[in-house]
Amino acid sequence: SNQSTPLNTQYPTFPLSYYIYVLPLYFQQHKSLTFPLLISLHNKFIPLIQNFKLSHLLQTSLKYTTIDVIHYLYCNEIRTNNIYTLLLEQSPSYFIKNLYTYLPLYDKIDMLFLIKPYIQQLSCNLISTYAIQYIIEQTKLDNEKIIIMNSIKDCFKDFFINTYGAYVLVKIIGSCNHLEMITEIIEYAVNNLSMLSFNNNGICVVRKVY
Repeated sequence: SNQSTPLNTQYPTFPLSYYIYVLPLYFQQHKSLTFPLLISLHNKFIPLIQNFKLSHLLQTSLKYTTIDVIHYLYCNEIRTNNIYTLLLEQSPSYFIKNLYTYLPLYDKIDMLFLIKPYIQQLSCNLISTYAIQYIIEQTKLDNEKIIIMNSIKDCFKDFFINTYGAYVLVKIIGSCNHLEMITEIIEYAVNNLSMLSFNNNGICVVRKVY
């Protein structure tokens, strides 16, 4: 019977309030996201992760979800929306940063390129900086780290003198395995040492460099 499955894909037009009520019940029995569930949530997924409680619930489900379903989720729900504005909101930014951990490498690279044009604004923002810092901590491979370094190299000053931007630089320095990957940060710190020494945020990064 269709009524036995509350999130049946034959009913894609349920109002958002329905899912807010039903999803917690669903996840009591099923820990993971599935293709049928995501199909039923199409065009409703973003409002769901804007809800604090449901965002947390959906984040928890990611660790039980298969990689092909996570790829589908990223391509059809996250990538098709404005990732910049989502990262500026608290609950969606928490979801996106946790999603990054479970993405296959090619989707991680894609997300980094989507974020790249907005890296300075996101890093220096009170809400989105935590997502950026977390994503930096989760980068494991050099090709991920290179994209991040290329994203910030034209706006070092903005990072050094901003409270949240400085923390992002500290995360980058701490996560890089090769000194040559952070050479440009070190050179900027050395060349602007007198200016940075009188800035509380700048001196925080300088200490990390030295």
